Amino acid sequence: MIKKNSIILIILFFLSNCGYTPMYSNNKKVNFYIEEINFNKGDIYLINQLKSNLKNYLKEKEGNKFIIDADIQYNKKIVSRNNTGDISEYNLSSTAIFLIKFKDTSEKISISESFDMENLEDEFSEMQYEEAIKQNMAQSTITKLISKLLRLNDN
Repeated sequence: MIKKNSIILIILFFLSNCGYTPMYSNNKKVNFYIEEINFNKGDIYLINQLKSNLKNYLKEKEGNKFIIDADIQYNKKIVSRNNTGDISEYNLSSTAIFLIKFKDTSEKISISESFDMENLEDEFSEMQYEEAIKQNMAQSTITKLISKLLRLNDN
């Protein structure tokens, strides 16, 4: 038993120090910034997560600037029920529509994310799980948005 726990601890130690860094987190070659981003409507939790993930790009830097208007839609739909009629699975989906103003042009892009979530018996645990999914959706949305901004900036 002690040997098994030791092996697990050693594996965790090596994996936690593998050198992972998020994409674009300290990218020195990014020569743009987001001057302004306006969230017109949407899920407050998702909007706050998006703002949090964008904070590194909101600082004025040298280079091109973007102005972005965003609408965030979030839906939680029942996918299936069990034999007694209780909800057993939900589909969580978000769609972010960004109007990107850059130089003398503007471009509209839409980024969608979706996740199927099982219904949990404990409402508090389910709420925490849903928030974690929203955080992942926001992170994925920002990664796709930054990728698009990089492509626009290179043109």
